[in-house]
Amino acid sequence: MERATGRIKREEPKPTQKGLSISLKIGGIIVAVALLLGLVVVINLFTSVQAGLTAEMEKRGKALGTALATSAANPILTVSTDVLKREAKAQLKEESVVYSLIANEEGKILAHTFEGEVPPEILSSIKGMEKKILATHLLEGGKTIHISAPVVDGLVGNVHLGLSTERIESEVYAMLYRVLAFIGVALLIIVGLGVLYANNVLVTPIKEIASVAESVGHGDLSREVEVKTEDEIGHLGETFNETIRRLRGLLQTEEERNRMQRQVMDLLTVVSAAAEGDLTKEAEVTADALGSLADAFNLMVNGLTGLVEQVRGASLEIDNAARSILGSSESLRKGAEEQGGQIT
Repeated sequence: MERATGRIKREEPKPTQKGLSISLKIGGIIVAVALLLGLVVVINLFTSVQAGLTAEMEKRGKALGTALATSAANPILTVSTDVLKREAKAQLKEESVVYSLIANEEGKILAHTFEGEVPPEILSSIKGMEKKILATHLLEGGKTIHISAPVVDGLVGNVHLGLSTERIESEVYAMLYRVLAFIGVALLIIVGLGVLYANNVLVTPIKEIASVAESVGHGDLSREVEVKTEDEIGHLGETFNETIRRLRGLLQTEEERNRMQRQVMDLLTVVSAAAEGDLTKEAEVTADALGSLADAFNLMVNGLTGLVEQVRGASLEIDNAARSILGSSESLRKGAEEQGGQIT
């Protein structure tokens, strides 16, 4: 009977099809989660800032409309067209005001700031608005907020102002660009830290085990795995080292060495696949010295698979939340448009 020499006959491992590594898979999941979170933040900020700026502009427009209605009361009663034209043109000096017009109680336009005739869509908007209340209306296309203010409770006439929403859009998009830049930087940091964590905690230990397993497969029983943690991977490393120690005393015959070598190479194939990111394969559990090692490896793989599934589930939940927020934002936008034409 031959004695153990610490070396066994070398046999090349079976080739495995390489796929995405674990670090790339985890990094991809981290990127997806970070992008979804960033999308939620951008949507919320965009909606809230746009609604706030629109409300601020409507408030300012109502104040301008009320002031114009007060100053236009006497000129309307005296039909002082020149005075009314000056009052209308004076409104264009105000920020964001793009037009103004003044009408009597019958709806006849006495003065306006348009070149030529008043556009039909504005005339249509005026006819559809209540003449006795201070109201706002978002014109078709959403580029102009129309303000209507009654003169002496609508008994004398009405004044109308148009405020451009370009300033709102420019401020909202400027904010959006700043947020996107911040999210981009944060995403790079998160992905970098996530990949670094995955490499240190998951990938590097698995590659260390795969390297030692490859040495064993080539006949070198002198190496052992350096165990640094007490989790499933650490338990796998301890079990692997114990198996190597047992192999040193068990390899006595040529037949036993060959059989053991085949089992080691089969295990190496599975370990190498796991190191490349394939967590679908399991090692065969036998009743010999390698059985406990294979069982420990399967336990570790199951733990990693569960972790990846949990992260994937979390990303799906965030995706559903983002879609829900998108729907809510659309409803909020439509509600804001409807409220723009109602009594405020």
